[in-house]
Amino acid sequence: MNWPRQVDCDTFYGNPRGRNGQADRAWEKANLVAVVPPFQMTYAGSPIKSFKVHTKCAAAMLAALKTINDICGGDKAKLSACGINIFGGSYNYRLMRGSNHLSMHSYGCAIDFDPARNGFHIPVTNFEKFPFVIKAFEDQGAVWGGRWSAASRDGMHFQFATL
Repeated sequence: MNWPRQVDCDTFYGNPRGRNGQADRAWEKANLVAVVPPFQMTYAGSPIKSFKVHTKCAAAMLAALKTINDICGGDKAKLSACGINIFGGSYNYRLMRGSNHLSMHSYGCAIDFDPARNGFHIPVTNFEKFPFVIKAFEDQGAVWGGRWSAASRDGMHFQFATL
């Protein structure tokens, strides 16, 4: 799949903006789907069954997660060590930090994992110890925020939109 540039997300994913700076509920209903991960994920320590993403990138996101699960042999300890089982967020209608532009999360084309060990501006992320996690997403065409400059480095973040 050829993913759009960030500036072309309205055209590719549709415009998620509603009235008065709020999310467009009709857009959400038409474009977001629940992805059930192939292993147990938690958010803030509680199990989650699924997370919402845009229908156009759902298969690629699930394929990356299945690859990671296969590499780990479904072993909960291995999944936990790399942190892929710690959900940090997906669809969330909001602006990018320090910007007037929508976050890629607003389009449902971005996902975050293990924020504590892969957080914003962390110089060496946990995922760098487990390069198969990064490769699984990049093989699906995702961009990893851990490759961005030090000023914007975001190691928890994967998005299906190029810069």
